[in-house]
Amino acid sequence: SRPKRNRSLASQVRDRLRPWQEFQRRLRNRRRTWPKRTYFLANYRHRFGAWQGGEIVGKTVLRQSGEVSVQVPQAQFPLSLRLRSSDFFVYGQVLVEREYELPLCRDPRTIIDAGANIGLASIHFAQRYPQSRILAIESEPWTFDLMRRNVAPYPQVVPIHAALWDQVKTLNLFGSTRDSAAVRTVETTPFAAGKHDLGSVPTVTIPQLHQDHGFEQVDLLKIDIEGAERTVFGSAESWIDQVGVIMIETHDRFEPGCTLEFAAATTGFPVSWREGEHLVAARRDMVRELPTSLRNLPTEPEIGRAHV
Repeated sequence: SRPKRNRSLASQVRDRLRPWQEFQRRLRNRRRTWPKRTYFLANYRHRFGAWQGGEIVGKTVLRQSGEVSVQVPQAQFPLSLRLRSSDFFVYGQVLVEREYELPLCRDPRTIIDAGANIGLASIHFAQRYPQSRILAIESEPWTFDLMRRNVAPYPQVVPIHAALWDQVKTLNLFGSTRDSAAVRTVETTPFAAGKHDLGSVPTVTIPQLHQDHGFEQVDLLKIDIEGAERTVFGSAESWIDQVGVIMIETHDRFEPGCTLEFAAATTGFPVSWREGEHLVAARRDMVRELPTSLRNLPTEPEIGRAHV
């Protein structure tokens, strides 16, 4: 009986120590992530000013949700961004670092922004090319509503609630959170822990956009559609010749083969290179002479097809 009592006592000691061990584990995790969090919080004050940045930092530290309206020098009109989301990171990429700046030799007249998110890329294009017409396509309803409000002061931007696809149909939305930048469109909702069915959305095709909006040429096609690009470029023969420049972020981690499908569909584009996270394919009459540092960068190591 004595060994039994000893085991019971040891179990009680372990139970009493468990909260303390959990506290130590969380403290170690905070120490590992705090430098990164401090960097982003410091960036808020630098990018949004002392007053706006301080408000954002305070709400972030207090773990508040909702939206904030910010006035920034990179946009002519105030922007609405969601707290505790990827919106601030996307703002830095698109409007501060200007990741969609391209060496075009003429201003594009028609731009399709597929996967417009909250509209920051469309706003960049509207300010950079004020005479262009921009079709901003976003599938997730809450994100589309925010995008519609952000682009409202820019009359050349047309918000479209749809998902770009290879045929007209209805798709399911699938993701981890409703304000995630990585909500995906799928034909059947897969089961995965922590994921949610976010409803359905109609699709739109490039030929349908040609017909509905009365244009023949797409000068600039920007695509960030979380893996759906494999389906879109899998049957692009009917419209690919009417596109001047394509800038795309491929998502092989979601749909293996996205990059290869894009490369196969754009073999007729004589100029191609990698621009940060993006692959760019262009007609020769759309881009000016590229810097030496950008020449002959293959879009896929196995293909090695880049030419200038």
